[in-house]
Amino acid sequence: MNRSEIIRNISQRINLPQTVIGSVLDALTHETTSALQSGDTVDIHGLCKIKVEAKPERAGRNPATGAAILIPAKNMVKITPGKALIDAANT
Repeated sequence: MNRSEIIRNISQRINLPQTVIGSVLDALTHETTSALQSGDTVDIHGLCKIKVEAKPERAGRNPATGAAILIPAKNMVKITPGKALIDAANT
């Protein structure tokens, strides 16, 4: 399901214009991004928990040449599904 389908389905379910749902989705994206940039965790009860985890620098190999390389440290977004989401996927 893509963004347009999500907006259309929510709009039909709660009887609000698609433009309003799109604006809410944009605001959710903005607030989630802002929270993660400031180091906060975003917890949407029943859906997921989103947080940033630091991944340390590590050694690796170039698959084409086999040469050793250093993979730099970086921050990764980790999304943990909520119990309700896991249960829905297993029914």
